[in-house]
Amino acid sequence: MKITGLRKNSSNDRISVEVDGNFAVSVSREALMEEGVNRGAELTKEQLKRLQNRSSVEHASAEAVRLLKYGRRTEADLLDRLQEKGYDRLTSDTVVQKLKQLGLIDDREYCHSFFLSHRDMNGWGPDKIRHALRKKGLPEQLIEEAAGECYDRDTAVEQAVRAGYKKLRSLQRKTDNKQELRIRLNRFLYSRGFDAACCQTAVSEILLNQED
Repeated sequence: MKITGLRKNSSNDRISVEVDGNFAVSVSREALMEEGVNRGAELTKEQLKRLQNRSSVEHASAEAVRLLKYGRRTEADLLDRLQEKGYDRLTSDTVVQKLKQLGLIDDREYCHSFFLSHRDMNGWGPDKIRHALRKKGLPEQLIEEAAGECYDRDTAVEQAVRAGYKKLRSLQRKTDNKQELRIRLNRFLYSRGFDAACCQTAVSEILLNQED
């Protein structure tokens, strides 16, 4: 196979390679230099295969960077998104590993940031945050590390009390029965991801302060 044409694409910095008069592949200038490709040179099947693989990785990398512009992503999510776009598992995994090395994706940092934002902005308890992270395919070890860094017992109770006070007013419009309020507050806080012991402590504090 003979290289009969090398043409710079007008829309990007990639080079379209023509072999025996037909388009063969579009890759970066760096890839061509690594393979020693020049106009008129012979191209082996192995070289062409490497260039095609390189082209796929470069396209997938560009797509991954585009996706990351919209926000943080986990390794699992990015792998899924790339495969949905038609890239095979090997290509997708190669891109993800490269982005990990560059620090553009970091599951440990993702877990930590997710815990803080949903704790402080959404008022979620640790169990609800854990559940959300598991659904995203994060490793259990990283989830528990982040939970330990972002939530201790005092913090959990404090967050539960804050969330409970916000809910209390609407509940009081429905009932003034203290036992009923206790049951509904416990149910609400449990749905927000606080464990049973935390819920009981928070509800007792809330209702006690209502009596003062």
